Amino acid sequence: MRAHLLAGAMLCIVASGVTLPKLETRIKASLQWVTCPELPANQSTFIQCANLSVPLDYDDKSGDDKLTLNLLKIKAAQSPSKGSVLMNPGGPGIAGRNDLYNVLSGILANYTGGIYDVVTWDPRGTGVTLPAVCFSNDTERSRLTNVPEAQGTDYRFDETWNGNTAIAAVCKEALKGFGSLIGSVYTARDMMEIVTALGEDGLLRYYGASYGTALGQIFAAIFPDKVDKMVLDGVLNPHEYITGSDIQQTASTEAVLDGFISGCVSRPDLCPIANRPTDQKSLQVQIYDLFDSINTAPYTIDNTTSPPTILDSKTLHAAVIAPLYAPPLWTILGDFFDAVWTRNVTKYSLLLPTLTGALRGPPTPFADMSKVEATPAIRCSDTSLRSTSPYPEPARISRALLAQSNRLAGSVTTAQTLLCPQWPFQAKERYQGDFNVTTKNPILFVGNIFDPITSLAAARNGSATFKGSGILIQDGYGHTSTAQPSNCTTAAIAAYFVNGTLPVAGTVCGVDVPLFVDPTKASS
Repeated sequence: MRAHLLAGAMLCIVASGVTLPKLETRIKASLQWVTCPELPANQSTFIQCANLSVPLDYDDKSGDDKLTLNLLKIKAAQSPSKGSVLMNPGGPGIAGRNDLYNVLSGILANYTGGIYDVVTWDPRGTGVTLPAVCFSNDTERSRLTNVPEAQGTDYRFDETWNGNTAIAAVCKEALKGFGSLIGSVYTARDMMEIVTALGEDGLLRYYGASYGTALGQIFAAIFPDKVDKMVLDGVLNPHEYITGSDIQQTASTEAVLDGFISGCVSRPDLCPIANRPTDQKSLQVQIYDLFDSINTAPYTIDNTTSPPTILDSKTLHAAVIAPLYAPPLWTILGDFFDAVWTRNVTKYSLLLPTLTGALRGPPTPFADMSKVEATPAIRCSDTSLRSTSPYPEPARISRALLAQSNRLAGSVTTAQTLLCPQWPFQAKERYQGDFNVTTKNPILFVGNIFDPITSLAAARNGSATFKGSGILIQDGYGHTSTAQPSNCTTAAIAAYFVNGTLPVAGTVCGVDVPLFVDPTKASS
């Protein structure tokens, strides 16, 4: 059965116009772990770095051109460890080393039961690994990427499409030497090279979040017999991902905003806008009215400043979507809405950059040349849909997104949906399905009930297509299970990594924090 499915996967990749190399990896040398020069010397006992040379183009039979992958390892609490778990934090476009070092190291130490080393790398298009940089400076980047958000009319679709045409043209020139060598199949092959170079058992143990779940599912479909343990957290529907029709992504976005409103009304001491209306429904109407009205005309915060302080729809969306990913920011979001409605320009100017910058992790200590164009460089290169016009298919997908989340992520995602069909590169190797695969060991899918950008429905679909897999549901808010702490979730994931035990079907884990947390009392 596995051999038959693997043959099918091979045929699907060959259909993209590329002859598939043999599945065995080419590199047999072990990694040489050393002190990371970017880190303080006192951290060298538990954090190490290594470099790995891999083929730049796996279809190049000569194999002369190489690419260096920069790896980071955080050692397990147990010594010796039981092996390594690879990690991809998502995006696409996030460099793995800084994210593991700054954000996920403690969480993954608990998720893996403290017995595995956690290893990450900067995937192609990110960090210093073929960084996808289209613009010479941030001024040019801001000018050309300030694309109008589609709002459901044919005119706005055309306007967004035309703005993205300009981006695609610039990126075509900037990435012409390697744009087709960036994509999830290439990254999956790089992962297999890392697994081999680790010198363990030749099997993959993996934690992937957000886009990392699409990467994980593609890896599992190509290399089903190489999967030992795989946790996919905050799941993208793999069928939608490879076609560029990610409609399920935003299925829960506005439900998360409603959760913010509910939590706000329940804690007026922490949320000043709870005192404006008489009930939850009234506050919901006021917030939704702000979104709807600002699509027609920007909202003036203060016209006495130079230039006047104006809130437009794109800025509002950016300020609100970040806290929906991370409930610890909900108290700040409540203060932000209060600043908007009271036209408190000082408070507004202080809070806005805090919210809009919340999804950007620290770019240090490891070199990171990643820019926003890394996202389409990876995602669009993976997708099959190409078009010379927004009609009919790109507009159909956009309308479906807007229908379920017109005020929030639908508009943001639509800008992506109207860019990928014009992207000048398709990865030389793309996985085109299917995902009806039985892996060597079962995969564990994890989904939040209220996730703003990877819905639980997508997790259910992913689990349904990979035979024998399990699903763990977290009854919480935010993007991935890491958005809110849950001892239940941590124990279930650790049991899977340590013992291979899947949670009982139907398991739902609660979270251990309320929706609104007093920032003066929150634990660090």
